[in-house]
Amino acid sequence: MPAEGTDARRAVRVGAGHPRRRMPGVPARALGWARSLPSRIATKWPAIRHALLAFLRDRRFHAAVLVALAHAGAIWLVQREGSSPGSTETLVTGELLSEIIAPPTPTVAPQPQSAPKPRPNTPQPPKQAQPTPPLQDAPSERVQETPQPEAPQTEATPIETPVVAQQSAAPPPPQRTEQPSVDASYLYNKHPSYPDISRRLNEQGQVIVRVLVGTKGEVLRAELGKSSGYVRLDRTAVSAVRSWRFLPGQRDGQAEAMWFNVPVNFVLQQ
Repeated sequence: MPAEGTDARRAVRVGAGHPRRRMPGVPARALGWARSLPSRIATKWPAIRHALLAFLRDRRFHAAVLVALAHAGAIWLVQREGSSPGSTETLVTGELLSEIIAPPTPTVAPQPQSAPKPRPNTPQPPKQAQPTPPLQDAPSERVQETPQPEAPQTEATPIETPVVAQQSAAPPPPQRTEQPSVDASYLYNKHPSYPDISRRLNEQGQVIVRVLVGTKGEVLRAELGKSSGYVRLDRTAVSAVRSWRFLPGQRDGQAEAMWFNVPVNFVLQQ
């Protein structure tokens, strides 16, 4: 009896303080399962957590997420394309209305330019003519003509001027100058050797060397007269000609130091 009374009091308290609301159309079994779901999840949470972590670490989950995102993006693009024509038409209509409503800009009429006022012609006073003094007649003088005696006529005798024959002095004979010759002793001079680097680079051309030949045929000075376009060939030609010998030039039969141009050809034989 006491137990039954205690249970009855508990039932009355629960019913009075927390009346159970019963949802219409929901069976009592389903409602009881939903109420017991939190306790079931709490008891099985370690196993559920382990399964979720394993699923997240799986690559197939990543692929599924990417596929879902791709589908969502495609759906969003389709919806955006479907809604774009309406917005474009609205913008165009707004532009047309703004063009129609815009008031026309007032045009300013050009103001007529006033013609320049004519300047009044002021009459200039006439110039007064200055009186010229009368010319006085100069007193005339009478000139008496006196007859002059006539001079006796004499016959003019021609004066003979002596003709002097000017003899032109004959020009002196030109001095005979002989330039130094390289043909007579060219065979005895050693031809410069072809540089190896110029041969490999296919460098060739003609070098003109200006040489000052002494009275004994020796080279007093050698310098570059015309370049071949390659520094190595120019240096080789000048250094080789400095050791050459020549026949000296002569003036009036006497040997004299003279400048002479010596051509040096560098040609590659194929």
